[in-house]
Amino acid sequence: MLSNCIKNLLNLKELNVKSVKNFKNSVQIYAELPISEQICPCCGTTTSKIHDHYTQAIRDIPAQFKPTTIFLKKTRYECKNCGKSFYPQNDFVAKYKRKSKRLVYYIVEQLKNNISASTIAKNINIDAGFISKMLPYLSITNSTLPRVLCIDEFKGNSGKYKYQVALLDGETHKVIDVLECRHKHFLCDYFKKFPKEQLDNVKYLVTDLWESYKDIGMTYFRKAKIVADHFHWARYACNALDKIRIEVQSNLPKSERKYFKHPRHLLLSRRCKIKENRYDKLEILNLLFLNWSNVQKHTKIGLMKLRTL
Repeated sequence: MLSNCIKNLLNLKELNVKSVKNFKNSVQIYAELPISEQICPCCGTTTSKIHDHYTQAIRDIPAQFKPTTIFLKKTRYECKNCGKSFYPQNDFVAKYKRKSKRLVYYIVEQLKNNISASTIAKNINIDAGFISKMLPYLSITNSTLPRVLCIDEFKGNSGKYKYQVALLDGETHKVIDVLECRHKHFLCDYFKKFPKEQLDNVKYLVTDLWESYKDIGMTYFRKAKIVADHFHWARYACNALDKIRIEVQSNLPKSERKYFKHPRHLLLSRRCKIKENRYDKLEILNLLFLNWSNVQKHTKIGLMKLRTL
């Protein structure tokens, strides 16, 4: 395992980097996604059972000005309840894609700077045809904001800032713009350049649950509904539930803790998938764990705060 210093330099904190091979004309990084308990997308049951592993070659942003490939070891999990196998979602690479999200945004940033598709392709060692295929999905020069505006942050390579921001049309999925920084003052400077009628054209602002994005929405998009994207909402909700489970279960007598063995699995399972002899446990768990005020205390989010969100 490489040191945290090298991982930070590569800006790959979300991956376990095993090794880096630096060749004359390219860089190869060998990494894997961390093993963790997952939620089955088919039945909602939690599982940590591993079905198999698969290594995928993913093109990434240049390292040391050289084309870079990450050989990413992915884990496929198997649901103990329904038997389905699945790969969990991650923020680094989209499903069925072989190019990292930050590489796509890097290409967009290069196009914004009027760098030709052939030059970009040469620098990152990919087919120029891929970049040409991206062009119909780009609308960087648009003078109007879309009806559904999505804000998606990512770890890029601007050098100066850790996170960059992509603005997307939620209906056409086109990239509107790529911003070098997610800081609130930077976003304010960006959006205040738009006239009021364009800001009012946005009816839905889709973001994760970062507080600054909500503030931007309430300041500049007063006619828009602020919507939390489902991926981050589900992750926050599951983490909040887990904190309550651990807190409550730690205060139970030893005999009761033993009785409620594997409670997280039971809490997150769909009722139709639970065996009848476990219904009593589930009802007691609901009384013990599903206290919304406690969940709200741990996550600092609630229906009133989220609005729509």
